[in-house]
Formats: sequence, C-alpha cells, structure tokens
Amino acid sequence: MKATRFIIIALLVSFAVLTTPHVPKSHAQQRATSSACYNFPNLSSHQMQYAGMAYGQPGPVLPGETFTITASVEKGSAVIRLVGDWYGYMTLAGPVTVGSTPVTLSYTAGPTGLPAGAEGVVYIVDSTSTGFDSGVMMTVVTGCNLPGCDMGLPWSSDYVMGVFVADTTLAWGADQPITPPLTMQAGKTAWVLGQDATHEYYIIYWACSVLWVPVNSMGPDPEQLWNSRPLPTNVVE
Repeated sequence: MKATRFIIIALLVSFAVLTTPHVPKSHAQQRATSSACYNFPNLSSHQMQYAGMAYGQPGPVLPGETFTITASVEKGSAVIRLVGDWYGYMTLAGPVTVGSTPVTLSYTAGPTGLPAGAEGVVYIVDSTSTGFDSGVMMTVVTGCNLPGCDMGLPWSSDYVMGVFVADTTLAWGADQPITPPLTMQAGKTAWVLGQDATHEYYIIYWACSVLWVPVNSMGPDPEQLWNSRPLPTNVVE
C-alpha cells in the first residue's frame, strides 16, 4: 500500500481517560505527566470518512495500555484497522469489515510498549464500499484504559462527556494552574464529574487526573453518543 494513499488528519493531544474522582494531587500530577492514553480516546466522531485516511496523531504509549475502537457505517461498509504508524504499514489489530452493526477492535500494548518502529496508535480506513472518491458516514467511539488508572473506579452514571468551547488551561484547583501550563484546545472532549462548591469550575477527568476548568470553557457534547446531554451541576467534594 503506497504511502501516497494515506492522508493523515492530525488531531491534537487529548487524554479523555477515566480515573477515580478522589485522587490525591501528588498522584494526579504523576499520572498527568505519564502521557497515559495519548490522544486516542478523543478520536470518537460521527462524520464522513474516506478510504485511504488515517485518523490520529501518533504519540507515546505505555506498557499495558488497551486501545479500543467501535465503529459502524450508516450505509454500505468500510474496512478498518488499528495501526502503529502514520501510513498503515504496521497493523496492530484488524482488518475488520464494518457495516451497520457496530464492530469493536482492540489492542493492548506489551510489557515494553509498542513494537519496535511503531509511532503510536491510530485507526485507518483501508477501503469503503463507495470507493476512494466517496466517503461513508461512520460513527466511531474510541477509548483507552491504562491498568491502575481506572481499575475499581467508583463510576457514576451522572458523569457526562463534555466538549471544550474555547482553548482552556487546566488546573489542579482554583488558582492552582498546572506547571508547566497544559492547554486543552477547543473541540476536545473530557469527562465532566460535576462542579466545585462555588459553581465556577467543572471538575473533569483528564489523563488519569482530576482537574478543574472554568464552567464557561465547556459545553454539552453534540456527538450522537451523547446528543448534547446537559453537563452535571452537582457539587463534587
């Protein structure tokens, strides 16, 4: 497969990963700098996708990380893979043909991380029933788990996926910015647990960490999976 067949859509860093809502700051800081589940969980989308396109930006992968992708096509079909490089030469999982029934692929990094030569984890659309000139409407839900990050998580159905409406600097708490600064770009998503006692901040999950962002920085996620579900306003202690 020629490299020229592949057009890479480089999505910026995102770490929408589940974790416990009561992580001590020292532990949260350690997890946030670990590059856990780099980028991949934020590749969920409902959009037209084309043969020969790879989605994601390769980045660091830690031993034991498990990456999953569940995809379905409204009309027709597509062949997808999880791959470890920009051009789809290194297959990590698949290929699998996706139709109207959702299909899931998964890959778990080994004890030393990715195989030699791999750059990260992205997914690639090898072919579609419409050919290279016309795309198919595909719903993709991606996720990543790092053992020890969310194992035994006291999860709640009240948690909602939110989307950043503006570039936002992440913080450990009110007036406690992360150093060096870390910014989530507009359009990226993260789990929203609730708000602080002043209702001026959302408390979110990000990179196995519990962090704070201003309430005006996030809104409901319009993707089909969440359908603009209102973000929680309950106080997180």
